[in-house]
Amino acid sequence: MIAVVHAESLTIRRRPEDVAVVSRRRLTGFLSGFRPILSQDQVEYAFGLARLGSDWR
Repeated sequence: MIAVVHAESLTIRRRPEDVAVVSRRRLTGFLSGFRPILSQDQVEYAFGLARLGSDWR
């Protein structure tokens, strides 16, 4: 998943064949169509790691 944050606009010149391009207004509905792959513990672990500032430098 690629999330574009705080963009004024986004221009897609050629729609990728195997990628869904979804507006922020449609994202929740789009994602709700998928079944969870990770357990709640796995999600919380990944979230905890992502919150560490040292990982993003």
